[in-house]
Amino acid sequence: MPGERASLLDRTEELARLGDRIDAACSGSGSTVVIEGPPGIGKTALLARGGELACGAGCEVLRARAGQLEGELAWSLVRQLFAAVLGAPGREREALLSGAAALAKPALGLGSGDESSTLHGLYWLIAGIAQRGPLLLAVDDAQWGDDPSLRCLAYVANRLEDLPVTMLVAIRQGERRPIALEALLARPDTELLSPRALSPRASAQLVRDVFDPAAGASFCSSCHEASGGNPFLLRELLEQLRRDGVDGRSAAPATVRTTTPTTIARSVLSRLARLPRAARELATSVAVAGGLAPLPVLAALAGLDADAVNEAAATLTKAGVFDGLLPLAFVHPLVRDVVYGDVAPAERDHRHREAARLLAAAGAGHEQVANQLMETEPAGDPWVASRLEAAAAEAIAAGAPSTAAPLLERALREPPPRAQRVRLLAELGRAEARSDLEGVERMREALALTEEPSDRAEIALALGRTLGLAGNHSAAVDVFEMALAEPHEDGELRLRLEAELAGHCLHAAAKLPLGFERLAMVDTDRVPQDPAGHLVRVIAAFGLISAGRIDADGAARIAAAAAADRDLLGQESSSLLFFIAETLVFADRLGQAGEVLDAMIATARSHGSRPGVALASAFRAQVSLRRGAVLEAQADGRTAFEVVDPEALGYCRPYALSFLLDALVERAELEEAESLIEAAGPSGEWPQLWQFGLLIGSRGRLRLAQGRAAEAAEDLLECGRRLSPWRPRNPCSVPWRSDAAAALAVLGEREEAARLAVWELEHARAVGIDRAVGVALRAQGVAVGGDEGVEILRAAVTALGAPTARLERARALTELGAAMRRCGTRVQAREPLRQGLDLALRCGAVALADRARRELADAGSRPRRSEQRGVGSLTASELRVAQMAAAGQANREIAESLFVSLRTVETHLTNAYRKLGIKSRRQLGPLLGDEDAVGNLHEGDPS
Repeated sequence: MPGERASLLDRTEELARLGDRIDAACSGSGSTVVIEGPPGIGKTALLARGGELACGAGCEVLRARAGQLEGELAWSLVRQLFAAVLGAPGREREALLSGAAALAKPALGLGSGDESSTLHGLYWLIAGIAQRGPLLLAVDDAQWGDDPSLRCLAYVANRLEDLPVTMLVAIRQGERRPIALEALLARPDTELLSPRALSPRASAQLVRDVFDPAAGASFCSSCHEASGGNPFLLRELLEQLRRDGVDGRSAAPATVRTTTPTTIARSVLSRLARLPRAARELATSVAVAGGLAPLPVLAALAGLDADAVNEAAATLTKAGVFDGLLPLAFVHPLVRDVVYGDVAPAERDHRHREAARLLAAAGAGHEQVANQLMETEPAGDPWVASRLEAAAAEAIAAGAPSTAAPLLERALREPPPRAQRVRLLAELGRAEARSDLEGVERMREALALTEEPSDRAEIALALGRTLGLAGNHSAAVDVFEMALAEPHEDGELRLRLEAELAGHCLHAAAKLPLGFERLAMVDTDRVPQDPAGHLVRVIAAFGLISAGRIDADGAARIAAAAAADRDLLGQESSSLLFFIAETLVFADRLGQAGEVLDAMIATARSHGSRPGVALASAFRAQVSLRRGAVLEAQADGRTAFEVVDPEALGYCRPYALSFLLDALVERAELEEAESLIEAAGPSGEWPQLWQFGLLIGSRGRLRLAQGRAAEAAEDLLECGRRLSPWRPRNPCSVPWRSDAAAALAVLGEREEAARLAVWELEHARAVGIDRAVGVALRAQGVAVGGDEGVEILRAAVTALGAPTARLERARALTELGAAMRRCGTRVQAREPLRQGLDLALRCGAVALADRARRELADAGSRPRRSEQRGVGSLTASELRVAQMAAAGQANREIAESLFVSLRTVETHLTNAYRKLGIKSRRQLGPLLGDEDAVGNLHEGDPS
């Protein structure tokens, strides 16, 4: 076609680069290509040619194009792209939407869910389609796309490298670019194509191709100058000159120069003015309602019957206004701009309002109706506010809260009646909070306007949880306290508020007295056996076990009952579920805690919840570290730290960083630990929150491992000061004193070190937890030194006999051997040192194993440094993937669960097979089923 050929003149370089990216995708390496340029430069033609190149290379091509009135249609682009999936036969569609891809259903109008999980599902839907063969996703006019779809493009672009997929996106220059498109353009691996204006030679070729083969050089030059080399404007210019009867062989340059782009706009209107009234009305209706509107609606809006619509559409196509396809559309968005801009504002408002009512009467979806209403001015019409509210509810159900927010804002401007205004404000606050925007003030306003007690309580619950997730626990407590001070009859809702209040009090130092007061009022025997009741009980048990005011068995029973409530564990709405696992950890019930966290991770993964996976993985890293599975702890800590969004969730990140640092220190990976704390640690004054106290303690242990004992002691003592408001008298919660004692002993401050250790020992014995007793004895033995210290260390080894305490036992054995050597019994010191080395290797504690080897050497033994072979040679990520494969999960299931690509899983498994010397999954089970193997035993005699 002449138009297409014109738009592809001078595009050899762009087509070559695009072809290279498509070839790379066919070889399994995906990428993103963005075509950015001004209107009329030929972006659509390049996109179409890219589709042809992809088809020629054997790619499946999925296409979508945004319209100027489709920004409020949630997932509009996504639904266009995957129209073939929606229309596929039942079994085929079921197969494509299986596994994690099922989470994409809300975007396709097949269910409800949140945006985070939906984006995860869409990625796996694309990955599933790409398994059939290489794929091209082509999106035109993305600058007008809806926010959820654009975030999908950005999300997928971050994960394309390992997929045979090319994503080709065209963006109009000069328009406001949504944040998601900015992110797409900012990616260093995005290939940016910026088509330039046609050269004078190409313009001349176009003039002679479509206007006059004999056109003179000066005429061609004048046309190039007048159009600026823009292919569309040049064609419009030539069309106008043809209508004016200009001769390309003899026309004066001045004749061309008077026909400028502004006169081209007038020429479109002039062309329309010469057409029948029916054609003009239809053009206006399509400009207002958009091509997605059904033909009967367009006909009614234009005041035409079906036959008249068909005739008018044919006339507009012949006149070069419509493109001749269905749905009805203009030949170019610039033409639509001209037609729409010629409609007077008042008439435009009336037509959009009328189009909305016609669409509603025709049974169109709420969002399509709302799209028209978004273009109208407020008029106090309750029908408008109700339709916008209904559309917002659809968007939220589809996992698109960012689309719902502007709909609710517009409904509030209508304005609605008072009762509806309260509801809209509350929903707007929730929508903005879900999409990482500021929704707090909206919910506060709704709360101020609401009088119904149960409504106020529900709004307060949502507001407090939003504040808590942002790390603002004190403000959350204020909200919950206010809600509980008001009378309402819903006992279950009241319990939920009570649980949230107590839980958030236990995070903020300033609110601890209130939290302890509320927990003291809890009568655990009278609290109902429902999710809210279990949560209240377990938070109370957490406070009691942390303070050493309940025995470990009693706390574990309460936590186990809460863990058995699957309705509670299945909740995604509260950040307090970790209290179940932490209560079990503080009671030293690590097996049960691991099971609870496994269930939480499974629930979060089934929902595609990245925050849920991050939080549960962080605490599972803590459990793994305590039970001596250091490599597993590192894998979970890394998952938690990498999965969580550093900008969106201030609550989880300190936990993830703290437990990852501890694992890295045990693995002797100090450089990485230092770089993480420098890059990811909070700047400025650290908040007075529990999780930041833990993080300071982790930094202190890193400093001790680095040989910076003075800084270590300072950090560990600061950890104690920061955590003192919580009154953590159970050393099994945070044994900061024994860590500080180790640093002080290095500095020669043995008396203070011994004092801290004795305090910890007394309280450890009071709660009756052998692990805490053994850790405190080890710290005391090191601080005291000499023969007395040796005897204390022997008692520490005895106390640490449980299998789940093997890492601490390895530490105690190593310290015992070192103390015996210093006391002159070098030969006798070798046995505990050999045992300590063996256990350290089984745990994967590289730093401790190195220390034991050095001590053995000083004791006169020559320990052979065994090579890392077998399970011990696996990286943390390789071990995690191998474990999941051994458990029977397919590669895709593993990738879906870990939020990584399929190729990443394949690479880890290939490396694991090579290191383990095996060839199949069946051989993984025997190797990984042994706790010692999973704990990273290095093969060979450690001595």
